[in-house]
Amino acid sequence: MSIFEKIIFLRKHITNSFNREKSINSLKKRSINLRLGIGVEIRGITRLTVGENVNIDSKCLIHCGGMEWSNYGGKIIIGDNSYIGPYCVLFGAGEIEIGNNVLISPHVTITSHQHSYQDADKLFREQRVLFEKVVIKDNVWIGSNAVILPGIKLGSNSIIAAGAVVIKDVPANSLVGGVPAKHIKKLFAKEDGYNELTHKRDV
Repeated sequence: MSIFEKIIFLRKHITNSFNREKSINSLKKRSINLRLGIGVEIRGITRLTVGENVNIDSKCLIHCGGMEWSNYGGKIIIGDNSYIGPYCVLFGAGEIEIGNNVLISPHVTITSHQHSYQDADKLFREQRVLFEKVVIKDNVWIGSNAVILPGIKLGSNSIIAAGAVVIKDVPANSLVGGVPAKHIKKLFAKEDGYNELTHKRDV
């Protein structure tokens, strides 16, 4: 690389860093008490909406769409008091809506798009991309390394076990786990007045 090419590269790097920092500062001004960990990467930041007291931990990739391959669509909404753990990946080209008080553990992947595979004469990368919105309702806990696929709705107060691959909707107040994820038990079940999630007896 010539000295001239190095100068051009350095200028682009400085400009990109400045624009990224400017966008993040703008996002923080639009938010209340937003906390971003070290190395968080946000693409399409103008398409990201966050509520109050949101914490996005270190090394997360938040891709909000807006690219040519997604027909310039996509967005991500994160509700109040929600937490996204380290090394999570959110692909929002088909839209992701996360409710309030949601806990997303480390290394979780949530994607709202995927390649189709019906045409045997085409490579996977050449086939049509499908987009389906993912909706995560309030007070959901997603365990580490879980994968949430396009079009999925996670009902309120549900728990997704670590390592689960969710390929169908999860009803409210449910615990699911496995590959693919299956129903394990109903939460907030009451026997003799005992609530198993709060570990208290209801009066």
